[in-house]
Amino acid sequence: WPDAHQLVPPVAPELGTILDRMRRAKIIKVDNAQVGTQLKLMLTLESGVQALFKPQWYARDTVLNGPVYFGKDRHNAEVVAFHLSSLLGFRRVPLSIIRK
Repeated sequence: WPDAHQLVPPVAPELGTILDRMRRAKIIKVDNAQVGTQLKLMLTLESGVQALFKPQWYARDTVLNGPVYFGKDRHNAEVVAFHLSSLLGFRRVPLSIIRK
């Protein structure tokens, strides 16, 4: 799939299946992903696929007062970015899901 211009092709009928498998796959290994400034975990799923996990620090309706950079990253920002980029035809944002 990925190439120099996109991570997801314009037509991807299997995308829903891939996102569902990411959501439901058994996690077989967890490591600390030592990248960035916020806590992230590197998950290895049963298929061997690796994915980054960002924990939910706040309830979705929590309002933080202070500058825009105050507090920790919101876990759902990447999910919104993924879907918005797909709708706008950019297709350059990594696949993102919310697991429960």
